[in-house]
Amino acid sequence: MRAYIYGIAIIVLAAAAGSGVRANDDPAGRIIRSVGQRVAADPRLTVFEIHARTSGNGYVVFGKVEDLSVKEILLDTLRRDLRVDAIDSITVLPDPVLGPDTLGIIRIPVADVRRTPGVRKELVSQALLGTDVKLLERVKGFYRVRMRDGYHGWISEKSLRVVDSAALAAWRDSRRVIVTDLYCTIRSKPDTASSTVCRAVLGSLLKYRGTRGGWTDVERPDSTRGYADNASVRDYRSWLAERSRTPASLEKTAVRFLGIPYLWGGTSVRGFDCSGFTQTVYRWSGRELLRDASETRRSGVFWAEGGWEKSGTYHPRRPLDGRDAVYP
Repeated sequence: MRAYIYGIAIIVLAAAAGSGVRANDDPAGRIIRSVGQRVAADPRLTVFEIHARTSGNGYVVFGKVEDLSVKEILLDTLRRDLRVDAIDSITVLPDPVLGPDTLGIIRIPVADVRRTPGVRKELVSQALLGTDVKLLERVKGFYRVRMRDGYHGWISEKSLRVVDSAALAAWRDSRRVIVTDLYCTIRSKPDTASSTVCRAVLGSLLKYRGTRGGWTDVERPDSTRGYADNASVRDYRSWLAERSRTPASLEKTAVRFLGIPYLWGGTSVRGFDCSGFTQTVYRWSGRELLRDASETRRSGVFWAEGGWEKSGTYHPRRPLDGRDAVYP
């Protein structure tokens, strides 16, 4: 199981000659670090990138957080404990420059999620066709996203369709099918001799448009249409209703993945890492686990105690928005 810490310190107070940025041994730096450890202990699951620089008799506090309450807690603590002015220059994500379009639906078979923006950066997770993500900010053709399991990373803008809440609701409310074979070729016509539109993988979601003989007419989030073999897909709601988490069903799912190669950061049948494999096995049973092994080992405790809110370990947000299954 991988248990590495995703991201190095997200509480950054770099000291540089003449910069005016306070170091960690400065009182403001210690408070910022302490607040960050309390409300955003795991940088894989929330954003807390805060800096401070001196300004007159106080500080200008700047950077990024993902929750307004976190910003308010931080500023109130600085003002109360240091008895100085803390000027607010903190951006609460999603970045306001994104406007109302702060959601995305994956439009390619498997979208790579990177630690930092860039096609050659470390792969930390993956997102499947038809699943949705929350957009937080955009940098150089990449979106920082929060996925349905709460994990953060960067996805190429070419991998997703950017939508607003109404468009996402329409996608979720549509009748969809889920790919149940390890691999599924979507063809341009209901014929094995026709050209390939894309090759979806296990767990992909597609809009249902009807049937033609032994083929299902499907549509991707970008409105591209094609045909999947009836045997490769199932009605999503019906499939979900039949999910179970018995030892036998989990073992049956796990055995299906024999022979799939190891891939660091992989969470699809194109390649798994250890925790990606475990997450996918449970996802196929209808239950979403957290992404990494160090998180997964505590998941049972979280659920047994009544949910994410009662945990004092992380910022109080349930990454699945209270839902048991991975997709709404």
